[in-house]
Amino acid sequence: MIIFPPKKMMTPSEIPPPTPSSASLSDVSLTTDEAQPADAQAAPSGPSGPSEGVLPAASFPHPSGSACNQPSAEDEEEEEEEAGSDPTSPADSSDTTTSNGVEPTPPVLKDEPLLDPVPRGFVRRRSSVSLEEGSDVKANEPVHIPVIPHGDPRVRSKLKFEVITARVSETAGKKHVSYTIMIKRLGNDAHPACIERRYSDFCYVYESILRNFHPSILGDFMFPKKVLIGNFKAEVITERTEAFHKFLNLISSCDNLLYSDYFYSFVSSEEHNEAVSHIKLSRYEEAIPLLENIFYVREKLLTLSSIHVLQCLCELVATLHAVKRHRETMAYAMVTAKSLELLRGHSEAEYMRVPFLKLVSETSGFLGLDKKSYDKQLAELRYQGVKIDSVMPLLELIRERYIHRASHTAKLS
Repeated sequence: MIIFPPKKMMTPSEIPPPTPSSASLSDVSLTTDEAQPADAQAAPSGPSGPSEGVLPAASFPHPSGSACNQPSAEDEEEEEEEAGSDPTSPADSSDTTTSNGVEPTPPVLKDEPLLDPVPRGFVRRRSSVSLEEGSDVKANEPVHIPVIPHGDPRVRSKLKFEVITARVSETAGKKHVSYTIMIKRLGNDAHPACIERRYSDFCYVYESILRNFHPSILGDFMFPKKVLIGNFKAEVITERTEAFHKFLNLISSCDNLLYSDYFYSFVSSEEHNEAVSHIKLSRYEEAIPLLENIFYVREKLLTLSSIHVLQCLCELVATLHAVKRHRETMAYAMVTAKSLELLRGHSEAEYMRVPFLKLVSETSGFLGLDKKSYDKQLAELRYQGVKIDSVMPLLELIRERYIHRASHTAKLS
């Protein structure tokens, strides 16, 4: 009979950590409850947490119902040699143990969020989307799309006109008086529109009315006469300011005058002609504020259901996109989408639909917004036989319209 020497118990610091290959239970040495010291169950954790390979024997009963057989002395010596040769063994590592051989407990690290929480009403940008040089959007920056105010497209609003200021200006060496007109809806208007007009502009509207209507349509209104001398006197400017204020509000009270071609030209043609000139020369930054003002004027007068409002919106969206002002592009694109839907079937609206959808899909993807609805519309048009890929970009389409002809403002239809 061979008598084995009594088993030498290992201290917790002498227990070798599992190697990457020791994932199966067949490579793990287990001991019985009687042979396991009491303090072994409370052994300190290593730098990466509790060891997955060394577990209490009580957790794994032997399949036969008895305790597991103890390892032989030869097995123990092999384990000690492996532990001594393992450079990561806690027993021999001076970097992870204290002087008494007990491994210290590592500090507990608190989880920190990778990104700040997104404020309500904002959309998180996708950091995977590459940024364009000069863009108004930065990586991982919350994207807020401003809301563009507009009226009910089903109802034409009652408008109020005010001549708020008058100033002496000089153009091409000639002086004239510019009258600032504020256009706003009756009641609460979040964004009034302002335009500047001269005496000759008011005179054009007055003469157009007399050519088309009986003078009685204006009641007892007397248009201020031309003055050869003293045009810049305070008394003359004040008298004309009051007369123009009354004149404009007489027009706003009569639909035949308010929605006439000549009055539409009076309130929007000057700024639009200037904006078109800038678009022809690729000076988009100069065109944008003019187009914004034209949009608010036309929208108050005609609502989103007018093709003239849609044309202005498309020009504004295209120029904003050209200068990489993506937030504003998306804000006005949302309004443009409403106008397009109201004008579904209109030949001019359908002409601009595909290039607009391609532009807004691209902008939505850049901002990390959902673009499925725009891509779905493009897919439906492609299924109907529309050649999506060969359509010119929206800005090129607009430039093509104006590049070979003089600036003008279309008449109301």
